[in-house]
Amino acid sequence: MTITRTQTYNGKGDLFDGLENSISAIKAAAALIEIALRREESLKQEAHGVWCLIKSQCDDAEFFTSALTDEMRNIERSKLSIRDPKEIAAMTALPTHIVCSVVHAATGVLLGSCAPEWRKQDA
Repeated sequence: MTITRTQTYNGKGDLFDGLENSISAIKAAAALIEIALRREESLKQEAHGVWCLIKSQCDDAEFFTSALTDEMRNIERSKLSIRDPKEIAAMTALPTHIVCSVVHAATGVLLGSCAPEWRKQDA
């Protein structure tokens, strides 16, 4: 039977917190393994349980990384869905070349419809 993992989150903050918690847990588990293997021979039998803990934390870190990647992709997509610069110019009473310059400076997005002419003055 295939089990699909579903997990919800409320934005980037939750994802970054989850990733940070997973990383901390992995570091702690690694430290415990090192101490156990160096000091106590009888604790070696617990190695499988510790491995399961580390595997679970790694799975969590991979999930959070994937979810963060998706969130960042969504941000990039939203930047690319900016309205037509002529429409923005009409709404703001600014020349199109100023709109293109401001949008480019603020978001890093060079609007496609004014890319070749973004430095030219409006006719």
